[in-house]
Amino acid sequence: MRDEIIVEKIALAIQALDEIDEMIKTQSTELQLIDYELSDLYHLIENNELSDVASVNVVKKIRELRLVRRALSNECSIES
Repeated sequence: MRDEIIVEKIALAIQALDEIDEMIKTQSTELQLIDYELSDLYHLIENNELSDVASVNVVKKIRELRLVRRALSNECSIES
């Protein structure tokens, strides 16, 4: 009985560690994709006259991407 519980908990711990390993492995790619998207938005701002509505939407998207990027950076710090 207890032996089965221990085996189950060990299996769950291994699964969690595998998920963490996958997150670590894909982190740099996700950061790069966000940086590319931010760069695209910066170029949009630089090269186009945007309406007030479009400007607000771009700023909202930049903020959203920055928050995701900050979370990924925090994740990197935790991993270190």
